Amino acid sequence: MAHLQQPQILAILFVEAGVSADCPVGPFSTFGPCTLLDQQLSVLVASGIQDVALLSDFVAPMIEETMLHWRERGLHIAAFSDRSALAEWTKKSASLLILGHNVLATPATIAHAAGQERPILFVRDAATSDDRHERIDLNDRWTGIAVLPSAYLNNLPQLAEDWSLQSALLRHAVQNGVPRETMAIGPSATLQSEIIVDAGDIERWQGRTVQQHFDQENTTATPFRRWISLPLARTMMPLLWDSRAEAAQIVAWGRYALMVIVFILALLQWPIAALGLLIPVLLLEEVSRQNSALSVRVTDDALLAKVYSGAWFALPAVALMSSGVTSQLNAFLIGGTAALSVAVSAAARPMSEKWVIARDEAVVLTLGCAIAGLSLTSAGLLTSFAVLICGFWRPIWSRLNAI
Repeated sequence: MAHLQQPQILAILFVEAGVSADCPVGPFSTFGPCTLLDQQLSVLVASGIQDVALLSDFVAPMIEETMLHWRERGLHIAAFSDRSALAEWTKKSASLLILGHNVLATPATIAHAAGQERPILFVRDAATSDDRHERIDLNDRWTGIAVLPSAYLNNLPQLAEDWSLQSALLRHAVQNGVPRETMAIGPSATLQSEIIVDAGDIERWQGRTVQQHFDQENTTATPFRRWISLPLARTMMPLLWDSRAEAAQIVAWGRYALMVIVFILALLQWPIAALGLLIPVLLLEEVSRQNSALSVRVTDDALLAKVYSGAWFALPAVALMSSGVTSQLNAFLIGGTAALSVAVSAAARPMSEKWVIARDEAVVLTLGCAIAGLSLTSAGLLTSFAVLICGFWRPIWSRLNAI
């Protein structure tokens, strides 16, 4: 096993490779576009955790494959089937972030737990919990999340055959009077976690995660994205996940192929057709982007992604050269105004992106002008000026109101 630098806090994830009648969901059960274990690890990474130890009854080949994938993404991860080996490896870590079997929490919850400077048990009110949460006493049940000193692993007595290490750590923490923090229940709770035991739990957690993700996207989305491309992407997510990686690859490669066709149409001096085909390119791009954001195992080809991004900058130049614009003044006006509008748009977007005409809106507006009968020169100038106005009017209006 490769040596890993010991961190100050290390996450220990309990993994039971098998399933049972009481808990038909295991670490490799399908969770949207990935597995439950992938989802757990992605939350840890999103929370800033860089070092993870998996403790399982045996290190199955699928665990090895999962670790290889996450090591390639920069996560320090190791797997153990022996408690003594795990205890030896964690000696130099100040604290352990414990996550029980099938425990799934939000990144904010994990970050809050990892930031604790003292040992702590996260609990739920026994009256509003069920048997999936291990009972501590009459009032509390354990959420499966705790921050404990690493010395606890070495101080545990010899376990009976029917005792799990997870339960033993909990009992040891309770006997030592580790403080408890009660987690609220419900979608509005700041800290959220669940122990996944069946397909219904997966569906509810997945739906809540997607809802929160797209709500966050909508807060800064420009009009085209908020009203058209984001709703389409949200509708497409279940279809992509049901087909695993095949549909996602089709979407990713489809936008590359369409962009090539757009270039060909621009060179053939068919601007309306080229602009019209850019609309499905924008939609496929949004679907691919959101799928990558929600799918921990979906990655875009780095070289193709760079070429694709560069194509957006080269496309106006190709259209300009092939459109028959012979006047240097017209070329200067289009190029200069477009460049200025892009700069203004980029500067204004952090302030209030919903009031900015971005690339997507510029494509739609230019297409509309071209369909209305305006020349490419006039359409380009009109779009550039619209971008400038939307970029400037809000700060100007704010200054006027301050007078």
